[in-house]
Amino acid sequence: MNPAQLLAYFDRISEAPDAIPRLRRFILDLAVRGKLVEQNPSEGTGRGTLSDIKKLKAQMLLEKGIRGRQTVESSIRPKNFGLPSTWATVSVDDIGIVQGGKRLPAGATFSKVQTAHIYIRVTDMKNGTIVDDQLQYITPDVQRAISRYTINREDLYITIAGTIGQVGRVPSFFDGHNLTENAAKIVFRGMNPQYLCTALNSDLVQQQFKEKTNQVAQPKLALKRILGAQFPLPPLAEQHRIVAKVNELMALCDRLEGARAERESRRDRLAATSLHRLNQPADTDAPESLREYALFYLNHLPRLTTRPDQIKQLRLTILNLAIRGRLVPQDPNDESASELLKRIHAERVRLGKRAANIHAQSTLPTAAGEPRSAVPEGWSGSDSAACCWGIRRTATRRSPTTRPTAYPYCGSVLAQCGKTESLPKKNIS
Repeated sequence: MNPAQLLAYFDRISEAPDAIPRLRRFILDLAVRGKLVEQNPSEGTGRGTLSDIKKLKAQMLLEKGIRGRQTVESSIRPKNFGLPSTWATVSVDDIGIVQGGKRLPAGATFSKVQTAHIYIRVTDMKNGTIVDDQLQYITPDVQRAISRYTINREDLYITIAGTIGQVGRVPSFFDGHNLTENAAKIVFRGMNPQYLCTALNSDLVQQQFKEKTNQVAQPKLALKRILGAQFPLPPLAEQHRIVAKVNELMALCDRLEGARAERESRRDRLAATSLHRLNQPADTDAPESLREYALFYLNHLPRLTTRPDQIKQLRLTILNLAIRGRLVPQDPNDESASELLKRIHAERVRLGKRAANIHAQSTLPTAAGEPRSAVPEGWSGSDSAACCWGIRRTATRRSPTTRPTAYPYCGSVLAQCGKTESLPKKNIS
């Protein structure tokens, strides 16, 4: 795959809400399956690279004074990734070790002032790196107590609690600083670190992490299960070429993301302007202008309503047009609003005592000095006091139930949403 092919592919799916994140995952999937760059037999094999890695790992363990083998929980059966013949399937345990971080000692807290010792938390780990915008520091005394639990720039971090399975590089700025107990470090030699990061962040491995995560009150990924995760290993020279190609395509994704954001911004401005024109008072535009604005919006409806918030604004505009007499044409043969109000008043007088009793239980405040909206001929500005007997609070001594009864109950949520048919029905006895 090259940038031109990626751009053509993107154009076909760009309207999907998650198009670019899916495209990024697709690139990682191609990379770790050996389908992003061509194989070169002269570069050796994955098995040969693994042999070199194991020698370097043994030397590293000797230098660190680590004896014995870590506990590993492997997959039930080896993964068949359908790899090129020059690749190999390996586990994290084959290429390195995994060591956890450490929580602050009992009673210890973060330093209130900046010190020379950073405590790296999961919230600092974002987008495959560690950010420095909200760092926490520890005192020298606290650091001495947990000095063995640091991470180096040659390592990878992996989150094991809260956000599970995020893998990233360690910038030089954080070299040698302390690591939270909610993350672990992967220590290795003889591999391209960015390729290992790419492989562990791919869906091939992330699915393994998901399957291996303890589903308890706070899910956690055990170190032994990280060690047992399997991933594809190409020759070292091919790893370098894969990383270069991934970086090239990810940079293109960044540009496409920026272009899409600008396109979305222009679309939002166009949608807002179109709805604003439709919501203008009736006396500012001729009917022909309203029809022109409405036709423009309807002709571009699929592009102007791509998100739920845009559909919500369209609903509000439709209601606004309806109550201002601009949604349907007026018929001079219809009864005028003033005559309708007279009939309502007559009915209230006929009911007499009942209407008076209900009014005595409610107060209907009005907004003083609020201007009347412009309305069509035959309409009349009014308020709820002129159209109903009153408003009063209802109550039930017993909680509503979902069991069928003869008496449906309409709660405040149903009344506010105005969609009683789409919400769970409740009843009272």
